[in-house]
Amino acid sequence: MAEAAALLGEQQRIVAIADPQERHRAIAHEYVRCNHAGYSTLVVSPANDERRALNEAIRAQLKSEDLLGKRDYAATLLVSLDLTKQQRAHAVSYQPGDVIRYSRGSRAYGLKAGDHAVVQSTEADKNNLRVTTRDGRTADYDPRRLKGVQVFREELRAFAQGDRIQFRLPHRQLGIANGQFATIGALDPVSGDATLGLGRQRESKVNLKSFPHLDHGYAVTSHASQGATVDRVLINIDTTRSRELVNRKQFYVSLSRARHDARIFSDSREALPHAISRATDKAIALNAIDGVKIQPEMSTRRVRRTLRIVTPLEPMGGSGHAQRPRQEPRMKM
Repeated sequence: MAEAAALLGEQQRIVAIADPQERHRAIAHEYVRCNHAGYSTLVVSPANDERRALNEAIRAQLKSEDLLGKRDYAATLLVSLDLTKQQRAHAVSYQPGDVIRYSRGSRAYGLKAGDHAVVQSTEADKNNLRVTTRDGRTADYDPRRLKGVQVFREELRAFAQGDRIQFRLPHRQLGIANGQFATIGALDPVSGDATLGLGRQRESKVNLKSFPHLDHGYAVTSHASQGATVDRVLINIDTTRSRELVNRKQFYVSLSRARHDARIFSDSREALPHAISRATDKAIALNAIDGVKIQPEMSTRRVRRTLRIVTPLEPMGGSGHAQRPRQEPRMKM
C-alpha cells in the first residue's frame, strides 16, 4: 500500500489538509465542482461522525450556490449507532431515548418482527432494558436473549428538492434496496411528501416522515459504499483514526468505487501510507471484499491496476463548468 500511496502522490491525487473542518470544506467544494461538470460523484469516509459532517458541508455548499430548493422539510431520522454484537448484548451500551428495531419477533416479550421500541430505562447491574413500542406495549428483558436487533438514535435532518439521499434500510413496499441512492425531484415542504428519482427513469413517492431510515447521500461510510460505482470518488482519510476504521480493506473498498477518478483528502501525506496499509487482524486481511477473497499481497496489485490511467487526469481546481469529455481517463479495475 505504501507503493500505491506513492503512485497516488505522483498522479497528484492526494490533498493534505490537517484541519478537519477545512478539509471537509475542500471536499465539499470539489464535490460541487464535479457536480457542475456533470460527473457522478461520491464522498467516502470511514466514520459516521465524519460522514454526517461531510454531508452537512456539501449540502451547505450546494445551498450557497442555489443548487437545492429554497424551502426545507425537517424530518426526524433514525441513525444507526453501529453497535457491535457484543455491545448490543449489554445494557450499558444503551441510553434512554435510543430506538431499537426488532427484525425478529419474540412471543416471550410480546415483540413483533419489524417493531420499533424506545428505551425507557437501563439497569446495568442486572443487564436489563425496559422498552416501550410505538403502540404502547412495554417489555423488560436481558438484551443477551434477543437477536436480530438494530439500535438507532433520533436526529433531525433538513431536506429540499434536489437533495441526494441514501436508504439505510430496504423499503420493501417500494422495492428499494438497502443502500440505494435517490434524488428528491419534488418535495412538499409542509407534508414531507417527496417524489424520488431512482435512476433509469424510475420514480417513487415516499413520505419522509413515515420512513425514517434514510439520510443525505453525498457522503457515505466505506461499508455503506459497497455496491456503488460512480465517475469520481473523493476519499476522506484521517490517519489518526483507529485501524478498525482506516485500514487496507477500507482503502481498497473506497478506491474501487470509482470508474474514472479518485482523489484522497487526508490530514497527513506522510502518515497516509502506513494508515492505509494496516490490517485489523489476520481474519480481516483475508475477508471477502464484495464477495471475492483477497489475500494481503493481492490488495496492492489490485490497487495498482485500479490506479493505472490511460490518459492524464484533469488537474484539481480546473474549470468547474468544463464540459464532460466523450472519452474519459478510465480507472481499470
